[in-house]
Amino acid sequence: MDALKTLRFMVLCAAFAACGDSTVHVGSRNKFTWPFSAQSIWNSPIGSAAKFAPAAITPVEVVSLSPSFLIQITATDPMRPLLAPAGGSDRCAGTQMLGVIQLPQDFVLPAGQNASPGNSLAIVQPDGHSLIEISGFACCIAGGPAYGFRYPDSDLYGDGRLGGQGGSGLSSLGGALVKGELTNGLPVRHALKVSLSAKKYYFENPALTEACFRWPADRCDAGHASSYGGMNPELAMGALLALPPTVRVDGLGLESVAGRAMFQTLQDYGAYVVGDAAVDRAIWGIEFSARTSFNERPGAERAAWERDVNRLLPLLQVVTNNGPTSVGGGGVPRKPLAPPIGN
Repeated sequence: MDALKTLRFMVLCAAFAACGDSTVHVGSRNKFTWPFSAQSIWNSPIGSAAKFAPAAITPVEVVSLSPSFLIQITATDPMRPLLAPAGGSDRCAGTQMLGVIQLPQDFVLPAGQNASPGNSLAIVQPDGHSLIEISGFACCIAGGPAYGFRYPDSDLYGDGRLGGQGGSGLSSLGGALVKGELTNGLPVRHALKVSLSAKKYYFENPALTEACFRWPADRCDAGHASSYGGMNPELAMGALLALPPTVRVDGLGLESVAGRAMFQTLQDYGAYVVGDAAVDRAIWGIEFSARTSFNERPGAERAAWERDVNRLLPLLQVVTNNGPTSVGGGGVPRKPLAPPIGN
């Protein structure tokens, strides 16, 4: 199958001619590149009443980008079986039937991408609102079965809290960088999502059933009792990490446009801990075509960004009073709320 034809269904950039960059019209925004309500956790800035505690994150061995996929289906797209993915590299070998989902006939993932257990898929329904979210997604054969685990449905216009981000139960779409957001020289106008080493950082207390996660997450990984090894009770699955307002960009030695953009975003909106990176790695969520575009930039630029991330990680702290009535810590938000979603 022609690669461009495959990608046509993978990202709304081609389907809607709307994802060329993160630009929105004055006074409104595009729901596909800047989704969810203005009060969503992803669109809520850090507030003046935010309380901070050290996260004690150290520079990581690897900085990487994990893609999410966003597609819209039509009423005539066929139903395809949804199976539990197999373990190992051939995740399309699963046989356990979980249900059916509607997908375009020729929708598949690119070669090599199916092996990643971190794939997440958000399927916009024909009404333009409703989202079906799939975690651990794989799809190898056009017209064949899809693989993954279906999570609760959500809405592009809703709060965007829960969805198909497996380890935490948070949205698979929320927090994902879109094309241009790391390279256009402008701050990203939403919270990010990041996965770190659970063995190294995520708190676990066998005596407290829900100590392994905090709001807005509604769960932690299966097997957390043995896979989580952090000693900081504030740094649990779902924690909001941010740069305190006392941190200044001057003197940090940031080398890249992407690094400076991330500095401002981590101070204005922060990043939610959404999954387990398994090893000493910081994995940032990004929409698939945006990852491809960023990876195509000069290697020296990518290396400079990775060094910048490792300059920022030790400065991050946990917003300890982030909660349903004080998103971002409450008080006066650092930035204006997101504009209304346009038609």
